[in-house]
Amino acid sequence: MVMNRDQRVTRHAIARHRLNVVVAAMVIIEEFEEPQRRKRRWWVKPWIQRRPLYGQYETLLHELRLENPADFEAYFCLKPELFQELCTRVGPPIQE
Repeated sequence: MVMNRDQRVTRHAIARHRLNVVVAAMVIIEEFEEPQRRKRRWWVKPWIQRRPLYGQYETLLHELRLENPADFEAYFCLKPELFQELCTRVGPPIQE
């Protein structure tokens, strides 16, 4: 069966319309679905939970430095070694 140009254009338009309907339906379904949340290991990191017990800068500082250096660096914006060096340089003049 040979189709003329108008028939081909009409078939193409119908196929394009069907595709648009399917895409629109997928978008609507996507909007109504619940987003999948990632499962969290902790809601609050353990060292943050212990902060009221131990104080922010005393025992907790040393514990955090040993337990999780990455969290230490994120919290203080300094590596533990650099923080210690800063404390040794600044500590004596402040204590006087």
